[in-house]
Amino acid sequence: MSEKTDEGQNRNELEAKLKSKQRTYKILTKLCWVFLPMLAAPFIPAFCGAEDSTWTYRLTGIAVVSIMIGFAIALIAANIEKQMKELIGQCAVWGVLEEQMQVLEYMPTGHTNEDFLKNCRLLPEYNEVTGSDYFQAIYRGAEITYCDLCLRWRSDNMDPDRPGSSSAVTRFQGPFVTIVLPHNIDGVVHVIERKGGKKPAEAIRLGNTDFDRRFTTLATDEQLAGSILPPDAILRILQLPKDTYLEFAGNQLVAAIYNDEDLFEMKDINVNDGLDEYREKCRKELAELLQILDKLIYVASR
Repeated sequence: MSEKTDEGQNRNELEAKLKSKQRTYKILTKLCWVFLPMLAAPFIPAFCGAEDSTWTYRLTGIAVVSIMIGFAIALIAANIEKQMKELIGQCAVWGVLEEQMQVLEYMPTGHTNEDFLKNCRLLPEYNEVTGSDYFQAIYRGAEITYCDLCLRWRSDNMDPDRPGSSSAVTRFQGPFVTIVLPHNIDGVVHVIERKGGKKPAEAIRLGNTDFDRRFTTLATDEQLAGSILPPDAILRILQLPKDTYLEFAGNQLVAAIYNDEDLFEMKDINVNDGLDEYREKCRKELAELLQILDKLIYVASR
């Protein structure tokens, strides 16, 4: 769990650390490009028409060493990038979030508990999970959690020319939200974006043509679905982004939005110019997120 920074001196100290990390990160990424041309070293004798195999062996050794050094540099750079994400979260994102809500916990490089994710029926099958910007907060009187979630399925590459390699396919990328309901639900209701084809026989129709055309509603009890999804709640759900999946179960509303977005990222940030521009970027992205949360909280309160 990240600790919120105080204004003034502590914030200035963190920004100084962030500038130092960014300088080191830029140096390391440039070094990676320096070692990249060395991979072509084994082919130099053949290109020059030389037949001495001794040079080929030597240059191959140089290429192997370059790969090892470059890989080590890349690992160090990735770790520094993670540290930068943590520092930017403490310097900027937390403060922007607190302008709109009471933040109970914020983890710039964290995500929702994996045990919870494995049991969530809204999510596809996966074997690799990453995420960022996890926070737990009180917003408009509701207790919520949020994270930018990415789920992948990684499989071994069967190509004999690439032993030990693997490939990954992204199965989910987008906001993952939970909201505590004001009461427990004795059953489960799913609202799933339709992807064409016929609805399953057990699908429930709620009487709104647009809603029933866009979503498939499944529930343990039809009366339960009707009580959780009255007409005013249905109208709010219709305003949610495309590819929204909802689950009402126990005391929670869970929302998974398949929109390939990743909020509050730090791409192309020059820390030496200050973080004000980045904070404005975060405010704009937060405003878009709050529009979604407003609708979800309204639905959860019905």
